[in-house]
Amino acid sequence: QSNMEMPMKGYKNQPIEGADMDILRSTNPSLRLFTVKRHSTLLPQYDVTGTWNEAMPTTVREFSATAYYFGRLLNELLDVPVGLIVTAWGGSAAEAWMTEEMLRAFPEVRIPRTDADITSPNRTPTTLYNGMLHPLIGITMRGVIWYQGCNNVGRAEEYESLFQTLITDWRKQFGQPDMPFYFVQLANYLDRKLVQADSPWAALREAQSQAQHLAHTGMAANIDIGEAHDIHPKNKQEVARRLAVISLADTYGQKIPAQAPVYDD
Repeated sequence: QSNMEMPMKGYKNQPIEGADMDILRSTNPSLRLFTVKRHSTLLPQYDVTGTWNEAMPTTVREFSATAYYFGRLLNELLDVPVGLIVTAWGGSAAEAWMTEEMLRAFPEVRIPRTDADITSPNRTPTTLYNGMLHPLIGITMRGVIWYQGCNNVGRAEEYESLFQTLITDWRKQFGQPDMPFYFVQLANYLDRKLVQADSPWAALREAQSQAQHLAHTGMAANIDIGEAHDIHPKNKQEVARRLAVISLADTYGQKIPAQAPVYDD
């Protein structure tokens, strides 16, 4: 969603913490960036609009902050070239990134049949998969990082199964049954009293966490670095660091702590 899409330059009146100097120091030919242009459509596509760019101030400032910081840390610690593909659309629903086949187990999800059925380009089931993910099928990828959930708040029971289906079937689509899939927990948005036990936000976090039962998944805890009145937390570097630590431990086999602490009241 928009927190993955949020560029290093930030949104209007919503800066990325520390990004100004990081952008100026970003030149790195071993870090390559590709952003898929937004495209919502009924039919699976076979190409996307976008360009591979070397990391440098002019390209990094427009690129996803979460993805950039994630890739920069892997490049630094592993000393290997890193390529990052961002396919994201703010406000998107998980089912928009799924195929009709993936959604057959969810009869409550309405599959679009005509252009008139696309009432919301970033929320209509299957349309973002068709336009922004299907063209990438066939690329060998090391793994996926996922930063979405807000648009599915209020539908936690459905999301628990929906999200795990998405992970499993993306792996099938890419022909990589163990493809790492790491995701970001919903942050502590809204006042404290609204995000606790009876909150739909808390329920969605619990639904997200259940996906960790799948092999080679991991959830980057985010409950401590959100902002009560801003759905776009500005500390994207820490979110990315937590995703990278999970990847370093699980994908690259480094012996480092990679699990969030457990709160015990």
